[in-house]
Amino acid sequence: MIELSAVEQQLVAQVQEAHQGGQRLTVGGGGTRAFLGAAPQATRMDTRANSGIIALRESERTLTVRAATSLIEIESVLEQAGLQIACGLPALQPESTVGGAVSAGMAGPGRVSGGDIKDQLLGAVLVNGRGEPLRFGGDVMKNVAGYDLARLPVGAFGDLGLLLQLTLKLQPRTRAETSLHTGMGWEQGQELIRSLQLENYPLLASAYEDGNWILRLGCERAQLPQPLQGAGEQPAQYWRDLRDQRTAFHNGPGNLWRIVLPQGAPLLAHGEEPLVAEWHGALQWLRSDRPASEIFAAAAAAGGHARLFRSELAGLCSRPDAGTQTLHRKIKTALDPHGVFVAGPGNLFAEGGEA
Repeated sequence: MIELSAVEQQLVAQVQEAHQGGQRLTVGGGGTRAFLGAAPQATRMDTRANSGIIALRESERTLTVRAATSLIEIESVLEQAGLQIACGLPALQPESTVGGAVSAGMAGPGRVSGGDIKDQLLGAVLVNGRGEPLRFGGDVMKNVAGYDLARLPVGAFGDLGLLLQLTLKLQPRTRAETSLHTGMGWEQGQELIRSLQLENYPLLASAYEDGNWILRLGCERAQLPQPLQGAGEQPAQYWRDLRDQRTAFHNGPGNLWRIVLPQGAPLLAHGEEPLVAEWHGALQWLRSDRPASEIFAAAAAAGGHARLFRSELAGLCSRPDAGTQTLHRKIKTALDPHGVFVAGPGNLFAEGGEA
């Protein structure tokens, strides 16, 4: 038996009514990712009342929350406990919710050291298209067994059902950190990063901006390796601004592309096109007015995929391969056979696609 609050019971009833009446629903929390594409043709479920922390298990290092809990509230509570969600969930606006971040599946700079969002998700309560609450996974790491069904909502943009509750894995906050701008170009910085990884230095995050690598390490400055002893200090606030996309680069004019690539992929910027890279270069943010077809082709040739992130044409994105699309349709049919749920803006499996 899944214990639900009065608000959660009301949301379940709304889904049941939609299922019986042939209505289509789209899930809406903080609404801070609406810029990713056009609003779907469906009734918007207002889930904002479904918020609050259910349980923080400090000894187990897990957190169970309702899906519309704000990321700012969660970060404040975890900071007091000396804990964190290691990958970093982008809080694009004060209203950003944990359910929205998980549904979007976009991790912050800490992904390279803390793992992807899927790696943080231990359990979930999801309402399927029939209005049935389902529990996947567990509340503590030792209880998680079998198929990782709890990970299904990650990156699905609400296409598979309504998230009610989430249980997330936590990690201790790093006691000492040093952030540096190295003055190193792309190739030299890549070599340094590989060297730091081989020597097991605590490299927490990296970014490449204005021809310079910026590194975040989990140690005191006195413990830095020799190549970094003379590097300049970088304000720690830089990483929060980068995670939450509050930089001048992210909010400047022109088309902003989000391109995810394999490790070791080349820079995709042409000439003077502005670019910021994260994840040791595997995530590249590119400002370019080149045709979308050219960006898609360049990303595919490098083994990755691209999304037009901020633009009047936002929503254009590389489509998954045929096998992945077939698998998604099968999962969608199992959880939502009558198509009650319509994915929100940004969904990879929406109609339309590459231009």
